[in-house]
Order: sequence, then structure tokens, then C-alpha cells
Amino acid sequence: MISNVIVINKNSTTCEYKDQHDQKERAKLWGVASTAYRQILKPVAFTTQYCLDALDLTIGKDVQQPLKLLDVACGYGALTIPAAQRIAPAGGSIMGIDISPGMLEQLKIESQGFNNISSACMNGEDLQLEDNQFDYVYSAFGLILFSDRDKGLKELHRVVKKGGKATITSWPYDCEFFTWMQRSYRRISEDEMPDEAIKRITLGDGEFLRESFEKAGFHSFKVHTFIKVMPLPIDNMMEFFKEHPLIKMFQSYLPVEKKDLFHFAIRDELQSMFPNGKMNLHVRCAVAIGTK
Repeated sequence: MISNVIVINKNSTTCEYKDQHDQKERAKLWGVASTAYRQILKPVAFTTQYCLDALDLTIGKDVQQPLKLLDVACGYGALTIPAAQRIAPAGGSIMGIDISPGMLEQLKIESQGFNNISSACMNGEDLQLEDNQFDYVYSAFGLILFSDRDKGLKELHRVVKKGGKATITSWPYDCEFFTWMQRSYRRISEDEMPDEAIKRITLGDGEFLRESFEKAGFHSFKVHTFIKVMPLPIDNMMEFFKEHPLIKMFQSYLPVEKKDLFHFAIRDELQSMFPNGKMNLHVRCAVAIGTK
């Protein structure tokens, strides 16, 4: 069974979104989206595919040592669950943390039957964890959404052991997901989607990633790029976007009278790309690894 350790961080942080919600509101927003993540993304294993690549590049498939892992912004467990499966035979364990209790509830559902997973509700920018205690630390599509990503990386550096590795996944700036969103935005706006909107949710796939890792204290930086297919019916994708915090963030850059039109614009763009109603989108992702 999964054990839930609730750790309260009283220091509020600035949210990623333009209207500056506090930490509790961030947790609430991601909590609302949590069920959709597990019920819609999990069946097609979209983000899980990149997580498996990250694990292959770090712990490998045949783990012989009782490793201790940390998954920051773990969500429903796209990385946590397969990692737990790989390290269990050798006596390893993994801790999943997330700012959203709702996401941790989804992890609890997914991790039934595991005895090497623990979880904690805490802010990844201020980990309530001791220094130098994990062999490998990860953040799959989580740290890229932090309001202070430098601080998040420094926290990963602090809690990983000397010689250990930190791994994050990030979308490239010109990722197919972003270009499709930009085209959707142009359908209802005379202006281009601001670059700021994209930069809020990615660390890119190259030099900026390297600079961020080195600033946090890591060395031997490497980045690998993978392309996976998102095979999802458009109707499912739109259901996933219904209460998604990042869609709300994109909407925040639109005039008030056009905010509600963004979902329609996304659907129209998808229909033009995939007339048969099923997405078959090839999406690039960067897997970045640094050593302490």
C-alpha cells in the first residue's frame, strides 16, 4: 500500500498563471484536472513513454541495487509506477511528491498493491526533505511548470546524493503541442500568442536547459530527444483540456470576450489537422540529465 505523509508548507509561492493564484489555488487547479490525467492520458501511455525513456537512461531495466528514488510533481504516477516496478526486486523504494492532494489521490489508486511507494504533499520548490538522501531524482513534466524553476532544480540538487543524477523532461520551444496551440490562438486573435506564454511551461531542449542545470550545481549534463505519438480521439483531448490549468493560462492572454472561444478554436484546429477525428500527433520531448 502507498503511505501518505502530509507535509504542509506555509510559505506561499507565486503560481505559474498570469492571474497569480496562491499555492493553495495551484493545488486546487491541478486537483480538478487530476482525474482526467489518469483516465484519459494513462490509457494511451503518452507521457509514460517519455518516463520510460528517462528510466532507461538512468536506472536501466535490470536494477541490482536497492535504490532510493524521488519523483517531484509525480501526478498520477506516470514515472512513479514503472520506476517502482523496476526497483522492487532489488529492494528499492520511491517517494512521489506533488503540490496537489488530488493528484496524490490518483497515485494512491494507481499504486494499489505496491509496498515500495510513499507519497507526500509538498511544494517542489521547498522540499521538506533531508539533504543527500536519494540516488536518483526525477521531475517528469512537473518542474517545467514551477514558478521558480531554478529553485526547484536547486532543491533536486540538494536532496540527491553526491554522484547521483537528476532527470527532468521538457518540451522543446517549438514542440508540436505548442505550435498547434499557437495556431489555435491565431484563429481568434489578431495577435500572436506571446512568447512568454510558452516560456512559462518549458525549459527548452538545449542551451537554456544546460545553463539551468549548471546554475543549480549539476555537471556532466546530457540531453536526449525522443519523439512519441499521441493517439487520442479529439473528443477525449477536448475533455482533457476542459479544466486544464495550462489551457486556462493560455486563455489569460486573450481579451475577456474571447477567452471562452479558445476551446472552440482548439477543436477547430484539431479537426483541420485530423479530419477523421483521431489525433496522431508526433510530439518531441527532451530528457535532461545532470550529475551531482
